[in-house]
Amino acid sequence: MTPTRDTVLLDVDGTLADSTYHHALAWSRSFAHFDLTPPLWRVHRAIGMGGDKLVAVVTDDDVEARLGDDLRARWEQEYSHLLDEVGLLDGARDLVLMLRKRGLRVALASSGKKRFTDHVIELLDLPDDALSTVTTSDDAEQSKPAPDILEVALRQAGVSARSSSATLHMT
Repeated sequence: MTPTRDTVLLDVDGTLADSTYHHALAWSRSFAHFDLTPPLWRVHRAIGMGGDKLVAVVTDDDVEARLGDDLRARWEQEYSHLLDEVGLLDGARDLVLMLRKRGLRVALASSGKKRFTDHVIELLDLPDDALSTVTTSDDAEQSKPAPDILEVALRQAGVSARSSSATLHMT
C-alpha cells in the first residue's frame, strides 16, 4: 500500500519569491562593507543556507569568527533596502491555491527572517486558511541545509518527519 501524502512543504525564497539574486546582492554588499570581496558566483551558490553557515562557506571560519554577526546584521540592512524589489515567481499564488483546492495542507518552511517571509506572504495575498503553518529561521535550532526547519514545519502542520508517510526533499 502506498502511503498517502497530505502535506506539501514549500520554501519561500527562490520557490515562491523571485529573491535569490536580491539575497546574493545583499550578501555581496555586506561583504564589501567589510572590505571582503568573495566572488559573486560563490555567494550565489550559497544562497538557501542560513546566514550562520553562509559566511564561513563563502569566506572561511576566521571571517565567521571575527565578523559573522556583523556581516549578518549588515546583510539584513542591505536586503531590507531591496525588499520592495522582490516579487513573486510566476504562478506562485496559483500553485498554493491549487494545492489547497486538492485538499493538501500547505506549509511554508523558510530559512529566512520572519519579516522577510511575511513580506512574501503579503504578496501572495492568500485566503486566511491557505497556509497550515509558516516557519522561519526563528523556529529552528539549525539553519538549512540542516533539516530542522522542515521538521518543525511538518510537526506544526501535524505530520511527523520520521513517519513512513513523510518524505523530505531539499532543494
